[in-house]
Amino acid sequence: MTGATAALWFTRRGRFGTLPRPLRELATVLLPFFIIFTFFAFLSSTLLWNLVKPLGLTRNEAAPVAILGSVALFALGSGWIFLRGLFRWLGDNYQHHGVGVGLGPVYVYFRKRRVP
Repeated sequence: MTGATAALWFTRRGRFGTLPRPLRELATVLLPFFIIFTFFAFLSSTLLWNLVKPLGLTRNEAAPVAILGSVALFALGSGWIFLRGLFRWLGDNYQHHGVGVGLGPVYVYFRKRRVP
């Protein structure tokens, strides 16, 4: 799983050269899922729990907290990536100084860009 996650990361970053855009987009979509599943596999390894046993952490007490935290980070990260993509798409397709959309003192102005 870790090897597949690393391969997806390298694919997304273009380390394998120029790959087709659908392949890079697929790697971008799959990468967060592979990261969270790799972390779950890390949490299920007995080596980890043998290493942290001297610190007083037991699997039954620490694993649920770690899993909940990783799911929360996954949800926040996915939401951040979605919002960043949405704002980039709006920035690529619309310009300011056009139609005003807003409520109260905050307005955002959009004008459809003309594509040559």
